[in-house]
Amino acid sequence: EIDLSDKNVNIEVGIANDIIGKRGETVSSFASRNQSDSVFIVGAVNGDFFGGDPHSAQNCMVIDGAFAKGVVLDRTLFGITEDKKPIAENIVFDGSAVIENDTLVMDALNDKPNDFSVIYLNKFYGNKTAVDDSTIAVLLENNKLQKPNEWKTLRIKNIIENIDTVLFKQNESVLLIHHKIADQIPE
Repeated sequence: EIDLSDKNVNIEVGIANDIIGKRGETVSSFASRNQSDSVFIVGAVNGDFFGGDPHSAQNCMVIDGAFAKGVVLDRTLFGITEDKKPIAENIVFDGSAVIENDTLVMDALNDKPNDFSVIYLNKFYGNKTAVDDSTIAVLLENNKLQKPNEWKTLRIKNIIENIDTVLFKQNESVLLIHHKIADQIPE
């Protein structure tokens, strides 16, 4: 039993090696790496299904109230609300980007399915992603992480085409748009 009403007790979500989809990490390594003089970890457990290439958690993930990963899978997931109430609910990522008068439906947040149209990457994904000539990368200025059910207005810093890797900083994010979608957007 865990007494979540105790202000010194908390349940938190973590990411293997602190970056989604880069490689796995054992639970003992994760706990050891995150323990400190002010944080005493008494238990840790894998909290998701894993697979894919690169090795990655498969479901939606919210860390400290911000989306760390969003995928379109209709599954019941376990969570803890901001007021420390446990929940088990269907969590489904439903994101879109609005550019001028065009709305682009996102396939995922911090996940890169093989046949994507539009995806959004932020600091939880790391600081770079491979792209190819079928993809346009829109580099965005992003000072805050995306919270569930929140609209944000972001400034476009750069539109990048015809490169093989997009680099971005911790305070930036990237919208990857496949040419099949980008070609439909009026200039």
